[in-house]
Amino acid sequence: MLSAARRFFRKTVQDFEILAEIQHYGGKTNLIDFTTDYLIALFMVCDREESLGKDGRIILQAKELIDPYIEEPYEPVNRVIAQKSVFVRHPDGFILPNEDDVINIPANLKKPIREHLERYHGVSAETVYNDLHGFIKDQDVHLETYVDFYIGSTEAQEGDSENGDPEEISTL
Repeated sequence: MLSAARRFFRKTVQDFEILAEIQHYGGKTNLIDFTTDYLIALFMVCDREESLGKDGRIILQAKELIDPYIEEPYEPVNRVIAQKSVFVRHPDGFILPNEDDVINIPANLKKPIREHLERYHGVSAETVYNDLHGFIKDQDVHLETYVDFYIGSTEAQEGDSENGDPEEISTL
């Protein structure tokens, strides 16, 4: 998998860098991705539209238990920095949480939590997925605004019949 993925990188990178990037864009790896910020964790569990109808959960993990397995990217990408990520490469490939380390988030609270995070803490898709891939993922959200702006700017340049001739507009 690493050999196949390596050809998509413009420069030489370590295996871990490839795994971290694959992990952050939704690919499958043997990394476990934690965040050190509880607000980011709440956002992640409430973010996906397709999961809004299902309960979610946050798993807490004591850092001292995973410290020997933490790996950090040499040159972290925007997402890793914004999400305050900690990558764990556990030899078992998973970590079983203790029962008291799991916080359940009911489905009916996900949308209000997401709105609260954006309004009062500035945590949103734009801040958490702050790269080209995030822009593309949410491009449709702003597409109508982009189209309206484009139409408005071209009409202002050319003039339109509703607001007068182009010559009249250019002399204002």
